[in-house]
Amino acid sequence: MTGLEGGRLVPQKNISEGLKEQNKRLKPGQKLLLAGHSFLAAFASEHDINRIPFFKNNLNEDYLNNLMKEYLSIYNLLSGLVGKENVLVTDNYLEVGRNTYSKNVHEEARLPDGNLNLQTIAAPFITDYYHCWPRDAHCLINGKVLTNKDTWTVQDKDISVSGLGEGGKVLVKDQAILITPDIYKSSRDEIGRLTKEGYRIGVLPFVDPAKQKHEFRIDHIDGHASLIKDKDDKLTLVVADSYSRQGKDTMKFIREGCSATGARIVEVTDQYLPPLSLNLLQFEDKSIAMTNSFSRDLEITLDDLVGKDKVFMTEIPITYIPRLAHGGIRCLTNTIPSWVINDYNSSNIK
Repeated sequence: MTGLEGGRLVPQKNISEGLKEQNKRLKPGQKLLLAGHSFLAAFASEHDINRIPFFKNNLNEDYLNNLMKEYLSIYNLLSGLVGKENVLVTDNYLEVGRNTYSKNVHEEARLPDGNLNLQTIAAPFITDYYHCWPRDAHCLINGKVLTNKDTWTVQDKDISVSGLGEGGKVLVKDQAILITPDIYKSSRDEIGRLTKEGYRIGVLPFVDPAKQKHEFRIDHIDGHASLIKDKDDKLTLVVADSYSRQGKDTMKFIREGCSATGARIVEVTDQYLPPLSLNLLQFEDKSIAMTNSFSRDLEITLDDLVGKDKVFMTEIPITYIPRLAHGGIRCLTNTIPSWVINDYNSSNIK
């Protein structure tokens, strides 16, 4: 297990090293961005009754240790699946503090250098906040980087600002795209262009936070739904039943969205699953990286859809990161073309 040894967090044994297969899980010319662990220190800060964080020297050690254990479990899984050389860990931090009547008082919350022996990259091509949540910096569609507004600091013919740039609101698999209602309303022209290019686009309703046990980004659908390709190459939308059965005609709208994209619907009972369990990754060979769980409901469903040999889980359940930071494995990652790293970040590996 991961733990404190001599005042330092030591990575657990990488049990996923043997999981590599000959087939490629990333498209040629792509890398996997993974948020660095440092920013999670902000979510280990103690809070007052108004949910305002105290300064970083008031860290809850139990929270911090569990956040780091979960992070390392995610890192070990992903590096075992795609290779350490293909996982780019971003250097990051978040600010914590409080507002007073006279001034705003904030300071950086980051772990000391050397806390984990992971190489990080400065990632100057995206702004600081998205070093923590790469999923929301951009979407890759047909090899082009569609960026969230004000997230990318570079320009290129294959990089463009897009209404579909916030990944938590967008599920993409091949030519099928599912989006949230706000994107559908604000990006009609772009959706029209994508439709003419052959993309099938549907809309999924928001998740009702009143029907959920845990806090999350209410405008992100990727914590409660995942668009995957099954072993027969059929599109499937796997949805948590706390979402699909939340009322307000949600199932009707989900059916309409799936009908537009040609995806079938598979519901999973998420009552006993970790928060945001469907915030998972599916790679090019259809293999899936997901959280472990004491309940096997999601695992069994995915085993049936893609095959047991294609479902890989973290060594421990991921519960503290979604509960405290309101994000999951997918939120912490994104794929990125290698040329971005080569052109803009080759001298910034630390």
